[in-house]
Amino acid sequence: MGNPSVTERKHYRVVPGEAEEPTSTIVLTSSTAHYVDVRIEKETRGGDLETPYRGGLSTNIEWAFAGISHATEGSNQNGIQGPGHSVWEHWIDSKSDDPPSDEGDMWLQANGDVLERGKDVDPDTGKIKEYEELWRDLKIDLVDQEIEHISTVLKAENVKTSAKGMVIRIGGWCQGILKVGNDLTIERWCWTKLESEQVQKLSSTQTSMIQQETISGKWEKLWKLGNGSLPCAATFKVTTLKENTTIQAGDLEWKVIENYRW
Repeated sequence: MGNPSVTERKHYRVVPGEAEEPTSTIVLTSSTAHYVDVRIEKETRGGDLETPYRGGLSTNIEWAFAGISHATEGSNQNGIQGPGHSVWEHWIDSKSDDPPSDEGDMWLQANGDVLERGKDVDPDTGKIKEYEELWRDLKIDLVDQEIEHISTVLKAENVKTSAKGMVIRIGGWCQGILKVGNDLTIERWCWTKLESEQVQKLSSTQTSMIQQETISGKWEKLWKLGNGSLPCAATFKVTTLKENTTIQAGDLEWKVIENYRW
């Protein structure tokens, strides 16, 4: 098993252009290398994503995909560390049911960031282009009363309805994708700690009405696309989940394929 990770993209560059970041891109990767990659267009380039989710239908998805990744470490020759190489299998892809290969060379930077370099097809011209993406690992915090970090993966598939879904929670982050035919449902959640003053302001009556495990913070839905049902909230109660068991969400049965703690 590998180390679960929460990774944020800091910039994207089509070589030889300028680096920019027009999206809010977060990738959750589990201990078994399952991943959910969600890229949401920002309201303004260089701005922030407007959160939390306030209802209604979002349309600003740039790309979202999920599957399993494969990584190989770079070789060390004469004391010089070469790049690693990663391949991402797109089991679900918001843009295509037959996506092209997705792979890149991974160059570790002095500050711990990783610079990905690769080639892909420009959707506007159909030509091969070189690109760079800069990635940074985010800290994985403990959530509320949990004494261990959590890596949970739920997966669903129904061949008759062409439905595929994956939900991953790593620590205080959770993302899910469901694709049924051409219909997409995508969510991003984050655990938000309450400031000490907010906790103190709760009256004794309010406190008695709130479960102790939720006093120090809350799960916030940061973004949502579509009308389908995703079992993200089920991953917030990990004590009720056991590997190789199933839960129901809408018309789909979801299997717990990972519930790892470290």
